[in-house]
Amino acid sequence: MNDSKIIFKSTSLLLAPAIAACLAMPASAADVIYQAEEQTWSQAVFETTNAGYTGTGYVNTNNVAGSYVEFTVEVPSDGNYSLASHYANGTGSNRPIDLSINGEFKLPQLSSTPTGSWATWNTESFSVNLLAGSNTIRMIGAGNSGAPNIDALTVTIDPLVHGVAYQAENQSFYNAVVENEHTGYTGTGYVNGSNDEHTYIEFTVSVPNDGTYNAAFRFANGGSAARPTDLAVNGEFKIYGPSFSTTGGWTSWATEATTFNLTAGENTITLIGNSPDGPPNLDSLTISPQ
Repeated sequence: MNDSKIIFKSTSLLLAPAIAACLAMPASAADVIYQAEEQTWSQAVFETTNAGYTGTGYVNTNNVAGSYVEFTVEVPSDGNYSLASHYANGTGSNRPIDLSINGEFKLPQLSSTPTGSWATWNTESFSVNLLAGSNTIRMIGAGNSGAPNIDALTVTIDPLVHGVAYQAENQSFYNAVVENEHTGYTGTGYVNGSNDEHTYIEFTVSVPNDGTYNAAFRFANGGSAARPTDLAVNGEFKIYGPSFSTTGGWTSWATEATTFNLTAGENTITLIGNSPDGPPNLDSLTISPQ
């Protein structure tokens, strides 16, 4: 299977809902392309002057150190990811870029070597550690000439390494609603179950082979006590379900990890509230190989 590409024009949808729509865990990596013109920037302008860009244009930073483009990207799990900057540098000198990941400066510094003209675009690859969910990647002009013209940033997701995030709002549930009131969720929202021990959410996931898989539920519990659940995999109840301890607020999200034995193809994973408070707010379930 060839590598696939997923192109996002907006940060409002991002990676996770696109992955969640897939019924099968892909066998190869997917390139998720974030267009610069759909991001945020400082001391820069949107342009379409020079041909060869992707999307609807590119961002031209001012000739000043500190000008930047900040991308918001989303990944299914903590880990190291391969990224690529698509840029043009029509000068005869490098236009180095400092990287700030989630507010912290990180190596490497990108060199952004000359591309021959402003209408000739090159790709510079690098790798960084990212956290599950949303991450900010600020590309900052390190010299007085600023950054190059920035067209896009590509993030490569390998589901056999990073896993697949299934968004709760795209699943089946009973006695629950989709909300986006409390910030910090991924995708387009989260599922808020009623304060009822019979409330449930059922995830449909798919894996390529029989085996044991890592599973991580992303949740928020702003209550004063844990919200334990019963767990059924393919209709069979397991001894212990996740306990979902308090997270300190409904906008504070955490993950609870466990493992499942899954069969090749589709599987159902059902969480059922087993206390009068029901389950916590559920954002997603990430499945990855052990």
